[in-house]
Amino acid sequence: MRRLTYGIALLATVYGGYWVVGSRAVENGAVAALDQIRAGGVDITYDSLETIGFPSRFDTTLTKGQFRDPATGWGWAGDFLQVFALSYQPNKVIVVAPPEQVIITPQGDVVLKADGLRASLSVGVATDAPLSGLIVESGAGSLAPSDAPGLTFAKLLGALRPTETPNDYAAFVEVTALALPGVIAPVDLARFDTVLTLTRPLDRHLGTGAPVGIAAIALTEGRVVWGGGVVTAQGAVTVDAAGYPVGEIALTATGWERMIEAAVAAGWVASDIAPRWISMGSLLAKGGADISMPLIFAEGQMALGPFPLGPAPRLK
Repeated sequence: MRRLTYGIALLATVYGGYWVVGSRAVENGAVAALDQIRAGGVDITYDSLETIGFPSRFDTTLTKGQFRDPATGWGWAGDFLQVFALSYQPNKVIVVAPPEQVIITPQGDVVLKADGLRASLSVGVATDAPLSGLIVESGAGSLAPSDAPGLTFAKLLGALRPTETPNDYAAFVEVTALALPGVIAPVDLARFDTVLTLTRPLDRHLGTGAPVGIAAIALTEGRVVWGGGVVTAQGAVTVDAAGYPVGEIALTATGWERMIEAAVAAGWVASDIAPRWISMGSLLAKGGADISMPLIFAEGQMALGPFPLGPAPRLK
């Protein structure tokens, strides 16, 4: 019995020493990572950084943090940012964001409010610590400029994981009850399943060197449910040297008549012009129930079939 007691005491002492060493390593590693990002030109300030959670966890909390990249004008600010990890599995963490945070953009600050916004992240057990999985989820939230109305949503889910092809990542995003300013009917569902080809891998070296860019996007499935209709999308684009997409996305609209009615109710389309839209839709449907048209990206411009839409978004 005495030997058993001594053995338990010895194991507790050894584990306690492991936790102390491990917690210091986690805390020092977090500080070193922030210093590495700061050395890359990002302005970083925070009030405190502390790791607790004995005996089974490493819970690290950063308070009153702000990250800002002077070169791009983008950044983040919040009252806290927490990273939770089991002490025996430190390569898998949960990141918890505050219920209200500020996204700093070149055009001004945007306030993000979200209920239970968190991310589950895992990295490979390797020197470069490559990303092996990321899941982001949130309950009801809103995203709005500080001086203007914004959008709201009921639920958000996102995921990212590497594929067998180097620098390719399967990405999934789903948003429900997405309400936009000035739009009467919310988007019931917006779902996108894609494969992103990046210019470099997602690993521990992200804080140094060239920023990660998008080289290509393959849209396996896109689905938007709005106004009683459904729009589906599938296709692929590459990104040219200037950062503009090049390629086509095939769009199919089902229940397009109901969407025109919703557009009239939202004030997007005048009621006296709606019959023209319906007539045009009937011509495009060619006697069928659906309208299918390509969304074309070329030479920095985009077009929906034969209809020019203007400049394409710059992804670089």
